[in-house]
Amino acid sequence: MERYQHIVRFTSYGHTHDETVYVTEAHDTNDAIGFNFVTGSGTTFLDRNPRFTQIEFDKEFMVPVNAHTYYMNITEANMNDKPEWKILHDLTEEYGLKDLSPSEI
Repeated sequence: MERYQHIVRFTSYGHTHDETVYVTEAHDTNDAIGFNFVTGSGTTFLDRNPRFTQIEFDKEFMVPVNAHTYYMNITEANMNDKPEWKILHDLTEEYGLKDLSPSEI
C-alpha cells in the first residue's frame, strides 16, 4: 500500500457484522499512510441489528472525510410493521476527528 498510496486512497470491506478501522503504516517510518474501514453488515446475524455506512468523499482528492452509520432496530420494525433507519453515529463527531485522514485516525 505504501508504494501506491498516491493511487489507492481508501479501502472498505464489509460483512463482518462489526465496524472496525485498521490503520496502514509505512514500512520504515510507521507513519500512518492509509486505513481500512470494515463496515457492519446489513443482516441480523447473531441477533444484531442490520446497518449500513454512508461515506462522504472530498470531490477534488477523492479521500473520505466522514462516515455516517445507520441501523434498523429489527424488534421495533417487526412490532410496528415499519422499518426505520436511524443514525448510529457520525464517525468524526463520535471520535472527535477533524476528518478521516490516516494521521487523524
